Amino acid sequence: MKTALFVLSIALVLSVSTPLLWGDDIYDVGGYSLGSNTISGLAQVLGTRGGYTGPILTFTTGALQSGTLTNGMFAAGGAFDLTEYNCGGCRIHPRDLFVGSFIEPTSISTNQQGVETLAGAIGGTLINGRYVTGGTIQYLSGGAITGFSYLSSKGGLTAPEPSTLPLLVTGLFAIAAPVRRRFTRRS
Repeated sequence: MKTALFVLSIALVLSVSTPLLWGDDIYDVGGYSLGSNTISGLAQVLGTRGGYTGPILTFTTGALQSGTLTNGMFAAGGAFDLTEYNCGGCRIHPRDLFVGSFIEPTSISTNQQGVETLAGAIGGTLINGRYVTGGTIQYLSGGAITGFSYLSSKGGLTAPEPSTLPLLVTGLFAIAAPVRRRFTRRS
């Protein structure tokens, strides 16, 4: 019993303090426009139940480096943002959920059906100030856009959420009790 409690305590402590990988897919639909050497998009992020209840995605690629607007490479840069308008007070004061840009050159290619695929790496800051990276794939056809993006972060040792603090304290006490008993028996 004591060994099991000791192992469980170590697992609790490590699970609270170990860096984790966070990720989420963000699906969107909307429209796009072509500039002289950039592509801009405006899309509604789909809600978890398939409705149009998510934030608004806006992006502009970096400048075209090589090729054409349908088969080429764009420079890193531009903008890639997620803004919330549907929360209480957000219509007046929208919240920036993610503010970032394309962090590497972005490619665009056209398949045989005429659908263009824009793909690139993104990076930026979440609403909580944490820097995250990810990627986006957007399908462009006839002025309409559909696609998805993902964000992920390898966290360092940051402050745990308040609900995990009791687990940490319990784990530390469970480890400290057997160690204390062992040292008090020897003296």
